[in-house]
Amino acid sequence: MSLPQLIDDLQRLSEDQDSADLVFICGRDERIIYAHRLMLMARCKSFKTAKRGEVCRIPGCTVSPAAPGASAPTTIRLPHVNPDLFRQFILYVYTAKLVLQDSQVFQMMMMAQDMGVVELRTACEDHVISTLSVDNACTFLTAVMDIHEKAGRQHKSFNTISNVAGKQPQAGITAEKVSVTRNRYAYRCGGGARCAIEIT
Repeated sequence: MSLPQLIDDLQRLSEDQDSADLVFICGRDERIIYAHRLMLMARCKSFKTAKRGEVCRIPGCTVSPAAPGASAPTTIRLPHVNPDLFRQFILYVYTAKLVLQDSQVFQMMMMAQDMGVVELRTACEDHVISTLSVDNACTFLTAVMDIHEKAGRQHKSFNTISNVAGKQPQAGITAEKVSVTRNRYAYRCGGGARCAIEIT
């Protein structure tokens, strides 16, 4: 069997509701996404490190285990998760395929951190480092600020630091200067605002 065929088969498995033993209910609109516990145990530390009697250790989740002997899947509620992004994450878990977008890369990084998929978090960091420029710096910043606003707190994976000498940078404003290190992306935007995103 060729590798492309294997990836295609795994993608079909990720979409197979009949064999799935996990149901994720995501977002405010409670979108349903199916998965297989064995796959997640193989790929995600949040499932690998679960203690006896636990299903997973995903921050902010609520687990409703199936009754003993029942054929119904275990339900995991993730009300804070973007359903479309989580579906992309599940597809990555099965196939290692993912197209990262500037506007969602920090959400995916946060998801990778919470689910315990180190190589995906690293891929997200590498994407930011390799693509950050004066043209998209404020897109990244706006994405992080949006996450913080929705969460009501700063996520442990990264912090936004702003030393505002003028106006707070808004979407559509182009950065004037960018500097990048492994864990810090700093830039100066129009209006004199100096900002940084730190990965912790």
